Amino acid sequence: MIESRIFHFISAFPRGVSVDDIASVVFRINSGSNSQLRKIMLPLILSDKRFTLVRNKVALSDKGEKFKKLVNTTFVALDVETTGTNSQKDKITEIGALKICGGAITDIFETLINPGRYIPYDITNLTGITNEMVNNSPDLEQIFPSFLEFIGDSVLIAHNAPFDIRFINAELKAMGRDKLSNEVLCTYKLSRRFCPGLKRFSLKSMTKVLGLTNEKPHRAGSDAAACAQIFLNLLYTMPERGIFDLDDLLKYA
Repeated sequence: MIESRIFHFISAFPRGVSVDDIASVVFRINSGSNSQLRKIMLPLILSDKRFTLVRNKVALSDKGEKFKKLVNTTFVALDVETTGTNSQKDKITEIGALKICGGAITDIFETLINPGRYIPYDITNLTGITNEMVNNSPDLEQIFPSFLEFIGDSVLIAHNAPFDIRFINAELKAMGRDKLSNEVLCTYKLSRRFCPGLKRFSLKSMTKVLGLTNEKPHRAGSDAAACAQIFLNLLYTMPERGIFDLDDLLKYA
C-alpha cells in the first residue's frame, strides 16, 4: 500500500523529509526542483492527519507519532487446530503463531501437538492432521513454556479469536496455570466493522478479497500467517477511520 510506504519513509526522519525526497524514494520520480510536482503532492500528503509541515519538510504530526507507536507495538497472530469444537472436551493438535512489529513479521512459532486422544476422521479430513502425524509430537506440557515465552505480553490477534483463546485458556486451567492476560484483537470482528459491504468475513473470504494467499488452509501456521496479513492490511486503513493508537483500536475488536 502506497500510504504505508509513505508513512514508513517519513517515520525514518524525525526532523522531516522534503517532498522531493518523498517523490524520489517512494514514487521513484526524479523530481528535482519541480514546483508543479510539489503543488500536486504536498496537499495530498498533508491531507493525511499523520503528517504535518515543519520548516518546509513533511514530518509526523502528534497523531502520526501515536500511529507510529501503534505500528511498533508487538502483536502475535495465532491459530490453533483442535480435535473438535468443545474446549472442555477437545484438545489442541497444532499451534501456529507469528510475531509482528514495525509492520513486518519478525518471528514464527509452529508445532504439532500430541493431544493424548484420537483425532476424529472428519477433523483429519478438514485439517489434514492425522493421528500418525502427532504420535511422536510433544504434548502441551512440553510446548506451553516456550509458547508463553514467545507471546510474552504482546497483543494477540486471531480470526474468530474467542475460539482460539478459549482453547488456550482451557488448557492453561487444566495445567493449573493462570489464563492469558494479553489484550486480544479479533480480525473477524475488525473485518465486519471495517468492510461492511462484504457478505462473508471468514478467513477464506478475507484472504480472497484482499488478494492474499493461504497456502494450507486449516493448518495453524498458514492460518496464522493469513490472519497476520489481514491485520496488516487493515492496520494501515486505521488512520482514515480516526484510529491512531491501541486504545482506540481495542474498542473495535
